[in-house]
Amino acid sequence: MKPLDWQYELHVLGTSKKTLSLDDFADLAKRLADLLGEQERVHFGALKDGSARILAKVEQSARQDVVLQLVKMRLGVAPAKITKLNDYLGSKGWRGELKNAEGGVIIAFPGTPQKKPEQVQTVYQTDSLIGQVIKIGGRDDSVPMTLKTPDGAFVDVNVKGRDEARKLAQHLFGADIKVNGNATWTRDEEGQWTCSAMEVLSFEETDSTSLVELFEALRRVPNNHWHKLEDPIAEWAKKHREDHS
Repeated sequence: MKPLDWQYELHVLGTSKKTLSLDDFADLAKRLADLLGEQERVHFGALKDGSARILAKVEQSARQDVVLQLVKMRLGVAPAKITKLNDYLGSKGWRGELKNAEGGVIIAFPGTPQKKPEQVQTVYQTDSLIGQVIKIGGRDDSVPMTLKTPDGAFVDVNVKGRDEARKLAQHLFGADIKVNGNATWTRDEEGQWTCSAMEVLSFEETDSTSLVELFEALRRVPNNHWHKLEDPIAEWAKKHREDHS
């Protein structure tokens, strides 16, 4: 069987090769290039039938870099590019899937139809947050603290009890921790939920090595072939479970 001359396929449902306008094709191709990254080493492969299927060829030297970019997106590290393509598809009434050469779906794009503004809503519940302690201190028994979450957001919380605050102060500018307590969540007019406040009652340490760091380290191992796996994250999770069973 002749080897495939492409690595990724953006399958757009709701249009076809014959009805897709040149402007829409250009917009889709640009957003696909932005999604994969490494623009100088990623090339147009073909436009196939069966809805509209845009194929992309990635140079051998860039394949691990592209896989790492997609891994980060799957983990929510860089969601903006996914949102940008998904919103575009939704504005056209389309949906799509990014697939690898084996047909595995890497990222699904359900589309985002235009919605009326959401009503602002506030919810109080017991919850948890993960983040880095970047500021802590105060005079009262309820000690103010600021966390920086993995997506770069800053959340102001209050730690109940000076003893707990003293323990948390030891993690200042250290690895991410998980705090538990009574949280206030607010939904804005765009439907986005954010934690606006929390009374921290307890905390626990987390694994200081993130998945992104693990994949970065793995990429540096010669001839590891991990970028050829259909779903590197799923394979990692499977091995992680086996190692800890």
